[in-house]
Amino acid sequence: MKPAKPFWSLVQEDADSGCWIWKGTVSRYGYGLHYQDRKTFRAHRFAYEQMVAPVPEGLVLDHLCKTTACVNPGHLDPVPNGLNVKRGDSPSSVNREKTHCLNGHEFDPENTYITTRGERSCRTCHREYQREWQRLRRLKVG
Repeated sequence: MKPAKPFWSLVQEDADSGCWIWKGTVSRYGYGLHYQDRKTFRAHRFAYEQMVAPVPEGLVLDHLCKTTACVNPGHLDPVPNGLNVKRGDSPSSVNREKTHCLNGHEFDPENTYITTRGERSCRTCHREYQREWQRLRRLKVG
């Protein structure tokens, strides 16, 4: 696809970060949206494919700069989606790095189980919760 002049007129370089910031339409998640030939493209993907190469099948572009509006190909790394999520700072990424539950129990194979919602949970905390629930239930019934 031939690079469109209007595309580059909507890009502004940030001298401090080196990011090329998309000044056109953005998605609700902050990713630039470029419209050309009646099609919508993610601006960072469009820039990468114009200046570097097509993104390999099965890979996504990770913003190494963590700026979703950046279209600088030097700040984009084609990676599997799982690695992109792991590198991010979303709640799931942050939680994945936790080694202990909120009460300080270690997330190790013996003390961790996966809930039906796909979340890690602490067996020790779960046992303590169940014991307290049973105790309160007995008090209520008796």
